[in-house]
Amino acid sequence: MRRRAMIEFSCTKVVSESADVLAPAIHRVMRYGLAGATALTAHLVVLSALVELAGWQETVSSGAGFLCAVPINFWLQRTFVFRSQGACLLQFGRYALVTATTLALNIAAFAALVEWLRLHYVTAQVISTGAALAANFVLNQHVAFATKPIARGAR
Repeated sequence: MRRRAMIEFSCTKVVSESADVLAPAIHRVMRYGLAGATALTAHLVVLSALVELAGWQETVSSGAGFLCAVPINFWLQRTFVFRSQGACLLQFGRYALVTATTLALNIAAFAALVEWLRLHYVTAQVISTGAALAANFVLNQHVAFATKPIARGAR
């Protein structure tokens, strides 16, 4: 009986400590999702307005929508997701590098989905944005908003 109580206590302690470690990470991912959804909404509004009201081509409109979402997403990620206090211009430069990579992936996936698979442009945009989400989170956490800069020549 005593041994069982000790094992239960040990298991409870491990679970509790794991939850203490995981909770901030889960909350950060949730905040990232909210920030991303806000930026995606701005992206989709611009995309739809340019296609439906201005008669622009879908892929060009998608690129314009993405560029409109960039400053919204940067501000939300800096202040809300990663709660960074680092140098804003330096972070924006690193964020721009991550974003340029994401833009290329986003446009290539979007174009393939619209042109080759003939998906509706809004559906294609949601899918192409989702494809880049995980890589974007990791790159922003470890490059754009890193608390410790990556050391030069680190091996």
